[in-house]
Amino acid sequence: MLKLYDMQRSGNAYKARLMLGLLGVEHTKHTVDLAKKEQMEPWYLAINPLHTVPALDDDGAIIRDSGAVLVYLAAKYDASRRWYPADGLGMARVQQWLAYSNNEILNKLAAARAIALGLRPGNLAEAQDNARPVLAFIDQSLTGRDWLAGGHPTIADVACYPYSALSSQAGITHDAYPAITAWCRRIEGLKGYVPLPPRPAAQA
Repeated sequence: MLKLYDMQRSGNAYKARLMLGLLGVEHTKHTVDLAKKEQMEPWYLAINPLHTVPALDDDGAIIRDSGAVLVYLAAKYDASRRWYPADGLGMARVQQWLAYSNNEILNKLAAARAIALGLRPGNLAEAQDNARPVLAFIDQSLTGRDWLAGGHPTIADVACYPYSALSSQAGITHDAYPAITAWCRRIEGLKGYVPLPPRPAAQA
């Protein structure tokens, strides 16, 4: 059976959990305990030498990186190819958002959340200032449309949703981003939706 190497508070790992839920794919989970440095143990480095989560083991096929996991799951387990379009333009539109999620969202929005939660050092006010334009771009892109990359939800939405939805944990509300608020509600209404990770306790 497909196995997900997971970590509860990670927005990237949550993307994999959400996609598995939306597709209704049966799987097992193994929580990688980062506090105990389990990601650096030889058994996990054999699975993912980059020592990050998530990682996916599908009968011996190992996939690392949240974006790659989303592509793999959608391409293999969604026969309709709605979640990851088969045409070139559809793919390109999705890939643009996967790149955005792995760059701007991760390095600015997710970074602000990590600082606010005490999970990494940094200047919170500066990080929040860096994160707000990321949310503004997503909000602008969603104005007048329901989904990021087409007329229906795709893995672009799954990739960009977690840290956008968790922005309150970075001290940034959605008051200025009504299109994001409506988009989050649409995602949360999808069949198979998996709840967001709860607010983790700050580390000393």
